[in-house]
Amino acid sequence: MGWEVVREKCQNEPGEQSRLWDLDDVSSVLTRNAGTKAIEGLFMDMSAQQEIQFTTETFTKMNKLRLLKIHQDAKYDHIKEIDGDVHFPQVALPEDLKLPSFELRYLHWDGYSLKYLPPNFHPKNLVELNLRCSNIKQLWEGNKVLKKLKVINLNHSQRLMEFPSFSMMPNLEILTLEGCISLKRLPMDIDRLQHLQTLSCHDCSKLEYFPEIKYTMKNLKKLDLYGTAIEKLPSSSIEHLEGLEYLNLAHCKNLVILPENICSLRFLKFLNVNACSKLHRLMESLESLQCLEELYLGWLNCELPTLSGLSSLRVLHLNGSCITPRVIRSHEFLSLLEELSLSDCEVMEGALDHIFHLSSLKELDLSNCYLMKEGIPDDIYRLSSLQALDLSGTNIHKMPASIHHLSKLKFLWLGHCKQLQGSLKLPSSVRFLDGHDSFKSLSWQRWLWGFLFNCFKSEIQGWLHDIQFGQSGFFGKGISIVIPRMPHWISYQNVGNEIKIELPMDWYEDNDFLGFALCAVYVPLENTLGDVPTMSYRLSCHLSLCGDQFRDSLSFYSVCECYCRGESSNQVWMTCYPQIAIQEKHRSNKWRQFAASFVGYVTGSFKVIKCGVTLIYEQKSKLLGSVENVSVTCSECQTNGEHEEKLCLGETAINELLNIECLSGIQNLCLRNCKRLESLPSDIYKLKSLTTFSCSGCSKLQSFPEITEDMKILRELRLDGTSLKELPSSIQHLQGLKYLDLENCKNLLNIPDNICNLRSLETLIVSGCSKLNKLPKNLGSLTQLRSVKLVHGAIRSDISILYSLEEVDLSYCNLAEGGIPSEICYLSSLQALYLKGNHFSSIPSGIGQLSKLKILDLSHCEMLQQIPELPSSLRVLDAHGCIRLESLSSPQSLLLSSLFKCFKSEIQELECRMVLSSLLLQGFFYHGVNIVISESSGILEGTWHQGSQVTMELPWNWYENNNFLGFALCSAYSSLDNESEDGDGDGYPCTFKCCLTFWASESGWQCELPLKSRCTCYNDGGVSDQVWVMYYPKGAFRMNPVSVKHGSLSASFHGYIHGRAVKVKKCAVQFLFSQGSSVQDAHVIKGCSDYTQGIIGTRP
Repeated sequence: MGWEVVREKCQNEPGEQSRLWDLDDVSSVLTRNAGTKAIEGLFMDMSAQQEIQFTTETFTKMNKLRLLKIHQDAKYDHIKEIDGDVHFPQVALPEDLKLPSFELRYLHWDGYSLKYLPPNFHPKNLVELNLRCSNIKQLWEGNKVLKKLKVINLNHSQRLMEFPSFSMMPNLEILTLEGCISLKRLPMDIDRLQHLQTLSCHDCSKLEYFPEIKYTMKNLKKLDLYGTAIEKLPSSSIEHLEGLEYLNLAHCKNLVILPENICSLRFLKFLNVNACSKLHRLMESLESLQCLEELYLGWLNCELPTLSGLSSLRVLHLNGSCITPRVIRSHEFLSLLEELSLSDCEVMEGALDHIFHLSSLKELDLSNCYLMKEGIPDDIYRLSSLQALDLSGTNIHKMPASIHHLSKLKFLWLGHCKQLQGSLKLPSSVRFLDGHDSFKSLSWQRWLWGFLFNCFKSEIQGWLHDIQFGQSGFFGKGISIVIPRMPHWISYQNVGNEIKIELPMDWYEDNDFLGFALCAVYVPLENTLGDVPTMSYRLSCHLSLCGDQFRDSLSFYSVCECYCRGESSNQVWMTCYPQIAIQEKHRSNKWRQFAASFVGYVTGSFKVIKCGVTLIYEQKSKLLGSVENVSVTCSECQTNGEHEEKLCLGETAINELLNIECLSGIQNLCLRNCKRLESLPSDIYKLKSLTTFSCSGCSKLQSFPEITEDMKILRELRLDGTSLKELPSSIQHLQGLKYLDLENCKNLLNIPDNICNLRSLETLIVSGCSKLNKLPKNLGSLTQLRSVKLVHGAIRSDISILYSLEEVDLSYCNLAEGGIPSEICYLSSLQALYLKGNHFSSIPSGIGQLSKLKILDLSHCEMLQQIPELPSSLRVLDAHGCIRLESLSSPQSLLLSSLFKCFKSEIQELECRMVLSSLLLQGFFYHGVNIVISESSGILEGTWHQGSQVTMELPWNWYENNNFLGFALCSAYSSLDNESEDGDGDGYPCTFKCCLTFWASESGWQCELPLKSRCTCYNDGGVSDQVWVMYYPKGAFRMNPVSVKHGSLSASFHGYIHGRAVKVKKCAVQFLFSQGSSVQDAHVIKGCSDYTQGIIGTRP
């Protein structure tokens, strides 16, 4: 107000004012040389001023001028930010500039362009001289007495080479020469400055010597020699700085040694020797600095001393060092430590033992540390004051569960933690989480929503502003995270950097509406400042309602080097913004147009390529709120691995899904074995990206919602084991469905006829649906159907028109004699037919017409008496448990001759090198024809040998004998013995194996032949009276370099039930020749009785 009064007195003649500060007034006076002796103070900001031509006479009439300030603060601050070579705009001045100085008390001229101050300059009354970024080489020639001078600031005067004697300015208190890169030495009489409090030569890169101090300088509190070229500090100088509180020697690349008497500076509070790469030793007695509050010993090539005794220490940085247990060997005297940085350190085993007991610690930086095997210990919960934790770039595999107890933790950095797995149970106090280029395991989406919601509700009661630590930070209201991809539940998405949505009616009165989740997918832009290094990247979000009426801003910044290298693209910044932050005057239905715009800024910039927003409702917490303290994925999903955009809530206590919008974008949704789940959302059809949906085992789920819109990309729907009574007729909207599983839906009464409109359906499973009496009428129209599992009474004669059908499962369908329609024999593409557990005594004789049939399962058909002639394509026949099946020695039996025809067909296929994919799918990996049958069938009577192994001499020239076709490999098994040890656990209920070894001299060639079964009878542990026979063709060995010189064959048989070995009672090997099915006896060398363990290693 006082300045305005002065201006009003001489409004028409600004040159008559005592003080000039208005830009227009200053410009008018200087341009017209209209200055007068009335002017005592002149202030001009050249940052926003057009260039003014100064003349020799500009100031000559201002002979009472006491205060002159021509500054460029905005430009100077920018120079300090980029910390590089100074390119500062300077004002052109005449060489004979006259500057009245007798009354001058204060001179501040940024960018002063002359090499010297004017010759007529008489600064006897000068108190402060500030010539930042000037062109000065030397202040003046000769000596001038400046007894009143207290402050000199020549920062970034890059041509300054010489400084006048200090004896002429005895009362100087502050001398700052930062960035004076041409200055090589200081006057030797520096100890004359008895009142000096601050001396800064920060980044005077050519300053090689620090003068020796001979007299005590008790008032010097701050000495900054950062980035100078000094090699040593004279010990005599240090001992005379008895009042020193601040000593900065960081980045003194030539510094070799530090004087021991630094440890006698009893008032020293700040010591920095970071990056002094030639320093070969530190003082062992550093602990004697009992007033030291900040200590920086990073990037040194010498061993660190013990620091546990620094009882006043609040800040400790040891970045880039090797941390051994001796460095912090006790926490008792570090009770005041608040900030500890161990970035880029190699942390030896045991070195962290005491660190996690520092109860006052607020900030801990372990970024890019190698943490040995111990990782982060559970003791982290003892850091009860911790607010910021940086673990980015570390090798941690998991976070300890005890981190949940850090109730004051607000900032957490986990960027580039590429090995981090599992879920994180974080405290609700967290406000910023940076996980860019981490969370490679997609299970992170499982816990993300629950974490965000808990933190968001905690934050709604108040805001946290402008806290900065480590490699990134956040400014604004709400909570913020950085993650590797956009969550699937972001409802509204848009390409570019802007998005607009319309808020619901009465949004401001909805107590359930908490706020907004705002997302931006960003990439770093190339540095726009040439050779100037990019120090930080920043991204802001501007919010508005209905245009410009309401505005708020949020910002995220990072200094992570990965962005400078163009890495970590397509990361996502997400902020949860509370709706209560919107001002009261905008809380009405008039303000429903909500917009968010994302913008990158200045030095390093991000470009936003995609953004999104979703509304946050409290009831959505129920989606994950009830599934805490459970595994990330159900056992089935863990077995199958993880998939893109998958959410697994399987085996949890969830009872309903609310607000399906939070799942938009998800591709795979698993609710398997959610025993409390009773219903699904009525708008589930909104999940347009869904390809796989599983409700298997949800035993309380009684209905499936209407599908009122097309879901064209849903491929797989699993509803087996549910309590569904019916399927809605709208299921026809699942036009892309290929797999439908309704197995063991005990309450299912009918299936709508329009299911036959699902023309893409390939697999239909309705087995075990005991109340389902019929299938849809037009089932034959499903021309793409390849696999069906049906129920009693459901098989129809029109099944014959399903020409593409490859697999039919009629197991346990209660089919009696004649229950299998003869039309089944017209399924020309059929490869697998499962008829086990039925009650018929025979099967249609036309089965021999199924020319592609590879697998026939008749197991546990206890009434079955005869098996007709089989198609020569058959490779597996399972008839175990068929207790009434006629003996194979019966004249009426066609089975042996059928099997031999199959064997000869297999030999022909081998010659064509055909691979049977259907058998691969069933777990049979080798060529041959297999039969599993009861021992009472009379197969191979009289040829058995006791035990599990037999070795035989091979006939001479066996491999080149065209009549020799191959081997019959036989084994019989008994019940599981209590003495059996664990064996081959491959996930199948039952596995049979035969290991063949062909011997020549002392060496042999081996192969392993398995057959695996999923029959449920093995769950009871029984294989009694079962025989496995494999007809193995000689031609199969063409795929391996078998030599005709091999002289004997060893066969070792094994059996496993759920991984436990069973006993092989007896075994046999027979040679098969082309004359019918005759068998030639072979000479038995050795047979043994043993449990089936291992593979033969040496010749018996």
